[in-house]
Amino acid sequence: MPDIIHAHYTLYAGKVAAQWRKRYGLPVVLTEHWTGFARRKLKPWRIGLARDAAKGANALIAVSPTLGDVLTAQLGQQAASWRWIPNMIAERFSNAEFDATEKPDRPMRLLNLAMMAEKKGQSDLLVAFAKAFAAPSQLELWFGGDGPIRQQLEEQAHALNISDRVRFLVKVPPEDVPALMADVDMMVLPSHYETFGVVVAEALSMGIPAVATRCGGPECIILEGDGALVEPRAPDALAQVLKEQVEKLPGFDRSAIRARALERFSGTAVTRQLEALYQEVLAADGAQ
Repeated sequence: MPDIIHAHYTLYAGKVAAQWRKRYGLPVVLTEHWTGFARRKLKPWRIGLARDAAKGANALIAVSPTLGDVLTAQLGQQAASWRWIPNMIAERFSNAEFDATEKPDRPMRLLNLAMMAEKKGQSDLLVAFAKAFAAPSQLELWFGGDGPIRQQLEEQAHALNISDRVRFLVKVPPEDVPALMADVDMMVLPSHYETFGVVVAEALSMGIPAVATRCGGPECIILEGDGALVEPRAPDALAQVLKEQVEKLPGFDRSAIRARALERFSGTAVTRQLEALYQEVLAADGAQ
């Protein structure tokens, strides 16, 4: 029997974990990272289930401060009850070979790595790219992933007359992502909603600067010197920010970007925060 239960998702595992707490007397830590709360996808009865699960936990974790605020508003918990502990990046990023040198022998490359779906904002990115980098620009935009709107995006790139500079990759296996990131110059995440945005943390851990929307998660990931943030669903603003950041690319300190990311999002860094929380919960539970 473990000393503590750590469950994910208030609606499902959280409810079961709360029942285990009653049955076995074990303290429960609950982490939430689903976008359904931010998108207000839950019916009242499901909100009730989530509220009961949260009330039954000894400690609550949100993977971003913004998500914590959303959960506080919808589930009625005190703001201080939701502690921010980020998602961790996989060891393949922490252990990846790192090369901070410039690559002038090829075009600059922007990468979007995400499921191809409306909420991920790739259509906005295509419009912004076409506006910011008119032909004959040597800049390339790469999309990694697949999804329900892939064909729509390919057709949009053709309609915008940028298909010769937009590359749609096959679905990238997780183990190949570090090598892919090492072969690009900037990550772009134009999502409409993110509770965190781990692909941004992964890119930073590879020393790759990032541009992302203020969509709930990236605000707590991108720091000064890491790239830039822009409002979601705003292709014109995204175009301006992309143009500015591409011009700044030679000045980014890639080694510093990587160091900051690993200090916050590596397995070691996140585990340290979790272990500290576990000790707090166990101490408080033992004092009762």
